Parts: sequence; structure tokens; C-alpha cells
Amino acid sequence: MQRLIIVLLLDLLFLYTSLYEMQMLQQNSYNENNKFYHFFLNDVKNNGQVFLLKYLFSICLLLFNHLSLALFIFYIIIMLVLIMVSYLNYVKHNDKLPLKFTKRMVRIMLLDYLLFILFEVLFVHLKLNYFAGIILLYISLNSYILIISVFLLKPIEKIIFNHYKKKALIKLNKMNNLNIIGITGSFGKTSTKMVLDSILKTTYKGFYTPASFNTPNGLLITINNEGTIFNDYFIAEMGAKKVGEIKELCDLVHPKYGILTSIGE
Repeated sequence: MQRLIIVLLLDLLFLYTSLYEMQMLQQNSYNENNKFYHFFLNDVKNNGQVFLLKYLFSICLLLFNHLSLALFIFYIIIMLVLIMVSYLNYVKHNDKLPLKFTKRMVRIMLLDYLLFILFEVLFVHLKLNYFAGIILLYISLNSYILIISVFLLKPIEKIIFNHYKKKALIKLNKMNNLNIIGITGSFGKTSTKMVLDSILKTTYKGFYTPASFNTPNGLLITINNEGTIFNDYFIAEMGAKKVGEIKELCDLVHPKYGILTSIGE
């Protein structure tokens, strides 16, 4: 019974911790230019008490020779606190910008969960306190595991990207009357796109990138999901976080017209 409770609490903690971290990984461009890594370091500073509690309690569990009743009760209390904090943290951030279960995110989640399960199986034969301490330490370092997972999946993501790129370019080439309009700027891209589409669609047939699909993947998804090749225009919202990314998007779809919205500092 003790082992079952210990594993259940660890799994719940891992679930909410990983969901929050995956959410932040997605918002930080899947660690492109080490964005997620720097976010994680900053998160440790801002939530130092929670991280310190995880680390210290995992070390505490590893220092004891066996799991006494008092330690077991203490374990339940600490774990319930950590689970509640992790759950509230995930819900709070998910209300602002929900985690999108894209195919890429699902692949990362599967690998992350698989590694966690393998780690549990690997150490399940240890004494309960050692097992709990090691797994808790693993959960505390899951952000690094996510970074490793993204790195391991890079070759697969490259193959998938090239497949959808080829498919999208074939579809674009079939749209003989298509005029591509690129919109970029620091802000105002999405609203400008919506206003332009409302004007053009009174006379012409066309489509545009939904929401903030302003990355190479976003453009490819939009093109591949378009149901017809009989279009007059395609409004491509283009975002950039560093020099060269607008060129990458332009090289992908070759816009005939360009609109620059507001430019910030």
C-alpha cells in the first residue's frame, strides 16, 4: 500500500509539473536559441522556495535508511503541497495561453513520459525512500529532460517539416491566380490581416493564416489545410524573433506584396 501511494503521488506531481513545463516550452519556441532554458533559470529564481523544497526533500529521503511511519506521513504532506502548487501553477498559466496539443507537442510528451516511466521501472527495486528521493529529484530536473527530448527529436522534426514543405509548395504551385501578401511588424499583424481579408473577400476568393500562425510551420499548416486551389490571395502573417526569420518565411512562400505594421524598439 505504501509503494502504491508513493508512486501515485509521484506520478501526479510529474503530470502537473510536466504539463506546465511543456506549456512554457511551447511558448518559448521549443527552446530555440535556448529560450526555454533561460526561462527555466528565471523560473527557478522566481519560485525558489518550491524548487528548494523539492531538492531538499529528495535529499532528505535519500539520507534515511528506511521509510518510517513518521517519514511516510511527512512524505504525504509534502507531496500533497507540491502537487497542489504544481496544479495551480499549470491552471493559472493555462488560462492565459492554453497548451496546444500539436503533433509536435504530442511527440515530445510521449518521449518525456516514456523516459519517466523507464526511470521509475529502473529504480523500482530500491527501498521506498530511495526510490521516492530519486524520482522526486528526476521530476525536479524534468525541464532539462524536456530540452534533451527536443534535441533527440530534431532529426524526426526535420524530416516531417520537409515532407509538409514539399506538400505545401506543390499546392501553392497549383494556385495559378494566387497573389501572396506578407504582413509583418512588432504588433498589429493579426488585426491588419483580418481587416485586409474582410476587404478583399468582398471581391476575391482567398485564405489567411489563422490566429498567430506566423512561423514556417504555421504557414505550412495553413496551406496544407486549405480546401481548394482556386484562390486569388493568401495573406501570410509573418513573425520574427531574430534577424533572418522574415527572409526564411519569404523564401518559403515568396509574397508579391508586403505590409509593415507598427515597428517597436
